[in-house]
Amino acid sequence: MLKNPDSLCHRVFKARFFPNCSILEASNSASGSYAWKSILSARSVVRKGVVWRIGDGKTVCIKEDKWLPDQVYKSVTSPLPSIPPDAKVSLLIDEVNGCWKDEEVRQLFLPHEVKQILSIPISSRLPHDSLIWSKTPSGIFSTRSAYRLLANEASASSPSSSNPHPQRHLWRGVWMLRTSNKVKHFIWRACNNSLPTLDNLFRHQIVSSDCCNICNAHPEDILHVVWSCSEVTNMWKELSWAHSSVSPPPGEFTNLFSSFLQVREDYRVEIFSIAAWMLWTRRNSIRLGRPARPLNQIFFEAGRLLRDFLEAHDEDPVPVLNPVPIQAKWTAPTQARYKVNFDAALFNHIDAAGLGIIIRDVNGAVIGALSMRIPLPHSVAIAEALACRRAVQFAAKIGLHEVTIEGDAAVVINAINAGDTEHSSYGHIVGDILAQAAFFSFFEFRYVNRSCNRVADSLAKRAKLSPDLQVWLEDCPQDVATLVLDDVP
Repeated sequence: MLKNPDSLCHRVFKARFFPNCSILEASNSASGSYAWKSILSARSVVRKGVVWRIGDGKTVCIKEDKWLPDQVYKSVTSPLPSIPPDAKVSLLIDEVNGCWKDEEVRQLFLPHEVKQILSIPISSRLPHDSLIWSKTPSGIFSTRSAYRLLANEASASSPSSSNPHPQRHLWRGVWMLRTSNKVKHFIWRACNNSLPTLDNLFRHQIVSSDCCNICNAHPEDILHVVWSCSEVTNMWKELSWAHSSVSPPPGEFTNLFSSFLQVREDYRVEIFSIAAWMLWTRRNSIRLGRPARPLNQIFFEAGRLLRDFLEAHDEDPVPVLNPVPIQAKWTAPTQARYKVNFDAALFNHIDAAGLGIIIRDVNGAVIGALSMRIPLPHSVAIAEALACRRAVQFAAKIGLHEVTIEGDAAVVINAINAGDTEHSSYGHIVGDILAQAAFFSFFEFRYVNRSCNRVADSLAKRAKLSPDLQVWLEDCPQDVATLVLDDVP
């Protein structure tokens, strides 16, 4: 009802029970129907999970409302003695330039909140403020996420002695996998870190080094074997949903498995588990000098094993398990059009992010390139959305009319193509992108593999070296030029 004020349900209830306020401020009524009282009883859960997405800031109270991107404290904790209790966030926004009033924010707020506020992107259109659901990446409310919110609260408030199995959900997820027992046993051992990885063998003084024999760069623990080794990272990128299911770096295998466990659709957690088991057995085969399955066959074989298991147990077959073939190399645009590639890179240690943009013509020649540093956004998706917005602005500024805009952030490209400006934390940025792209005579947004986006990625990472905006017209840095030449058809 909050997100659909034009719906019949909202209009009926508003006219009857809260004509002069929001449903979040509506009071109970003795004459209310059972449906209305049920809605009010669930309202407290919604209040816990919603947060304001800043548009023009004219609706959001600085001191009282939840509008910070912090995972725990979404309301301001700075004292702010000089700010009236009902002051709005709009006081902190420079409406002319569409940005925060940097100096005022730094003077008023504590350092940790300054960093959070300046990381919130401001739309150049200054749309209305909007309430979004903060417990899902899409910003769309789901009963599953609300249940998880309440379960986490209950778990946090319970004494430790009353919860002897804090990872019960994890273990239940392992043993409920629709796979063979050997895969379940492997996942259980991986979560318990009881597999004979080089890291474990080294700690028990069985081997002389814990360094991975494949990449020779990092210790070989189970997370490295199945996810972060340079040998397998490109393999996982073939599945667009794999990396989108794991937003922050997992840190350890249990976090990685838990991320996939939350996506109970299309047998994705089973595909991940079987593929992880196959990567582990493949590495052992290589270590013992035995024939090993090629990496490009892992997903195909994982799908076959899962289909065989489901058919043997009279379950519905898995719909589509093979990854959709993805373009592996940058391709030139069609004649008379230009191709714009964008990317973002996060530099957590300096609280910054880099945006990279490259524009090329039908011959692969560089028309323009851009590299710039921005305050660190609180999610990768926001950084990618900001990079896309900057790419559209850059293409328009140099006078292009027909463009294909490509990026490797599937969630952002999908949101743009769906026109979803309402729900996510970057929906207002999507609105900016669509509004500015409308001035092109032709435009399209396409998702591509990271291997097609190497130049933009290099430019984004280059922003780490300089805080200044860097622009090249019909030219690019020498180190980037090498990648450009590699892309030329």
